[in-house]
Amino acid sequence: MGKYLGYEAGEMLNGLLIDCKIVKLESLEAFGDGWLLYVLSDEHGEFEITGPLTYVLGQASKPFMDKWKARKRDFKERLAGVMPS
Repeated sequence: MGKYLGYEAGEMLNGLLIDCKIVKLESLEAFGDGWLLYVLSDEHGEFEITGPLTYVLGQASKPFMDKWKARKRDFKERLAGVMPS
């Protein structure tokens, strides 16, 4: 599976599950269309898209990227403070 801006599909899905009220991901492979993703967040409203998995997750994740990068940076700094060098 591919990456989008340094994030694996599972990381993007996890981030959406944390930051959105509703996340629905449905396979449309039986129809040859890939995936249907619907998300609803207080911050960014509703978003729905179909296509390949990494693409739909990447498009839905765009509005959250700055928040996730800050969260990742904070985690790394905290981890560096705990782990011996």
